[in-house]
Amino acid sequence: MFVYSDTLMDIQGVKENIEYRLPLNNEELYNWGGLLHNCLFSYSHHISNNRSTIFGLFIDDMFRYVIEIQKNRIVQVSAAYNKPLDEAVRGKIDRWYKEVYLPILWGLC
Repeated sequence: MFVYSDTLMDIQGVKENIEYRLPLNNEELYNWGGLLHNCLFSYSHHISNNRSTIFGLFIDDMFRYVIEIQKNRIVQVSAAYNKPLDEAVRGKIDRWYKEVYLPILWGLC
């Protein structure tokens, strides 16, 4: 099981029809990597050591995208096969980051 701060747990939720979830454990992270056909599982150690935070993004309960955050900055966002996202989805993610992630992280909510 991955251990997250209460603040990170509070950041999970839905905005603009995208659900943001933290992976529960290595098995879930491995499964997510299989669904996106990428090396997501290799980030397990980074999550355990608090070097990266990974959010899985779900639309209509289907896993579609992944975000990696390091030092409170989005460093990667990708779809299946590490393809880039279209601008509309990326815009939603950027708004979530500015309107949900940062305010909760900074205790402004």
